[in-house]
Amino acid sequence: MVHRGKHSLEHNLKRSLKGLLLSHAYLDRERAETVNRLGSQEVLEYLSARYEFVPITLVADLERGEVLLDSRGGGSLQRRPDSCEVA
Repeated sequence: MVHRGKHSLEHNLKRSLKGLLLSHAYLDRERAETVNRLGSQEVLEYLSARYEFVPITLVADLERGEVLLDSRGGGSLQRRPDSCEVA
């Protein structure tokens, strides 16, 4: 088995945040979307219980009802390449 080393604290926080959001999200099968059901305060309380330091910027812009994932690639957790913008 290959030893891969430790991940950084920031990486672990982002992975925990994504897992928390997706585990509590609403799956809309008709629109093929995953919608956030947690607010910033709830997420901050959860992460503060697990980690001693949580940057506020990580959870500051979370809103209830925000689309996290969708079939068109426009969700807030999906990466969008900057060079492929359509005019």
